[in-house]
Amino acid sequence: MLIGIIPDVHQTTHFIKMVENNIDRLDKLVFLGDYVDNWLEKIWWHIPEHNPINTINKVVSYKQNYPDKIDLLLGNHCLSYLSKNPKSKLVSGHQHEHDKEIAQAFLNNIEYFKIAVEYDGWVISHAGFSNTWVNNQKEKGFNPDKENIIDWCNKMLLKKNFHYFDWTGKLSPSGDEVTQTPTWIRPFSLMKDSYFSNQLVGHSETKLAPIFVTNKKTNLILVDSPEHTCYFELNTKKQPKFETVEKVLKTIRN
Repeated sequence: MLIGIIPDVHQTTHFIKMVENNIDRLDKLVFLGDYVDNWLEKIWWHIPEHNPINTINKVVSYKQNYPDKIDLLLGNHCLSYLSKNPKSKLVSGHQHEHDKEIAQAFLNNIEYFKIAVEYDGWVISHAGFSNTWVNNQKEKGFNPDKENIIDWCNKMLLKKNFHYFDWTGKLSPSGDEVTQTPTWIRPFSLMKDSYFSNQLVGHSETKLAPIFVTNKKTNLILVDSPEHTCYFELNTKKQPKFETVEKVLKTIRN
């Protein structure tokens, strides 16, 4: 299976060419979320192609046109508008003056979004699944004997249980803790406590994206870049060459 991956968008427009140049030859195309918030947002709100509402509507239009081929995932910046937890709204770049408008744009289209997908043994999400977080969901009704955690998360999203994916940190403001959600956890903690053996994530920027890291138990692909220009294709029939944790993770920006 050939899967195109578009990491964090953050109101840039690079994703448009990524879709239009590749969609026809791909089996799947997955957006990793964070469509909104950019550190130029006070300027970009007034520029139509960078406006967050227009960005959300644009990616949704792709999903509507290719319903069986495109997956739209949500990231921590997206969920900061849906959450009622004040701590979630402390995420960098949050557009407080447009909070309600952006939240409504997501709510109007919530049926098109997911938390994660799995294809040919690769779990794709914004930030990744830890054992600790998955086990903690048993208190909220998750039963691993009856359903897959990915299906459960997507179901909770559609039920608008957004607080299940809130920031849950106590020690790290960037989310580098094993208790964090699939929209918040950072690669250092994810590699220590990964629930799945093969995961692909965005969320944490690295100038070397895409990078491939392993600790023998977990293979992790990171694809987010500071300029949000990285486009990656995962061929599930070919195993990438992975490097050790120590060699790679020091290049990542939390």
